[in-house]
Amino acid sequence: MTCRIHSANCHFTKTKRPQYLLLYTFLVLLLSILTFSSTLFICGTPGLASYSFSKAVSSAMSELALNSEFQKFVSDNYPFSVPYCSSALNYPTTSPIPSSVKELVMCTHIHETFDVWTVLYRRVAQGIIDHLNAKYQLSLTPKYLGINTTTGYFINLKQAVDSEICDIVVSDTTFTDERSKLVSFASCGYGFSSDGFLRTELDNSTLTGIYTISQLNRADVKVSWYYGTIYDKIVNETLPLTQKMPVNNVDEQFQMVKQQQIHALISDAVDLENWRLNNKESCKTCYVKTFGTTFPFGVFTALKSEMSMVGVEWMMVLIVMILCMVNLLL
Repeated sequence: MTCRIHSANCHFTKTKRPQYLLLYTFLVLLLSILTFSSTLFICGTPGLASYSFSKAVSSAMSELALNSEFQKFVSDNYPFSVPYCSSALNYPTTSPIPSSVKELVMCTHIHETFDVWTVLYRRVAQGIIDHLNAKYQLSLTPKYLGINTTTGYFINLKQAVDSEICDIVVSDTTFTDERSKLVSFASCGYGFSSDGFLRTELDNSTLTGIYTISQLNRADVKVSWYYGTIYDKIVNETLPLTQKMPVNNVDEQFQMVKQQQIHALISDAVDLENWRLNNKESCKTCYVKTFGTTFPFGVFTALKSEMSMVGVEWMMVLIVMILCMVNLLL
């Protein structure tokens, strides 16, 4: 009798005993299932998501964040700087991206207009691609895809990487401890910001003196924010008395500002100020106030556990050993 571990086939000449046939059949079936499921951890677009892929993306992002040309591009064109990144991370020794893969799908929330944020997203995406190509001698190009986030910004983008519609989400997603349990954030971000609110022109002659977030907490005030973002929690906890009017995309929230449907829009302070500066004619008396602390934002991939893959591999080895032992009894 000979056992071939790599194929899980044990060849023997003895007559099988009926009492072991059921166990043997079950183990072969289980091994087949594990062999198939293990490929889901390591195969590509689709199936590219893995612990090693996330580590490679994080390493590429750390190199980009440390690049002086990229840092200058951000500081020259945006009212924030690239967050401090102590050092470039080590890449996986072997490429987690097969050479047959020629593009990575880079996702953001849907933008109806090509704005300064779109420029930044694409600069980040191309930077990650360039570093992955240089490290592993690949020929990757980015494919850009906008994701519908009508049921929630973060949850929809998370679903997109989990379902392998996207390889990497490159839009400015805030790093939080809660989200880190659900997705794999790159270790280094590409921007800093803080929370803020934009006071609109609605009732600007009668509703005055609004300079802090707590001053919006009154029953006659209408506020809006992008549903499914970190602002869900901020609004619900900080502004229990206000009239809440959440929206499902970026453009809709600014339309409400222009049409004077709300008193305040709560969002990223940098985004609000950038919009205000570009819309002074339609929002002449609008102003932006910040609150809270600064926070980094950046890219993320699907969360995959390093141990989950190791566990599957060891289970497969164990089953092969048991199969061979059962054959000795047959």
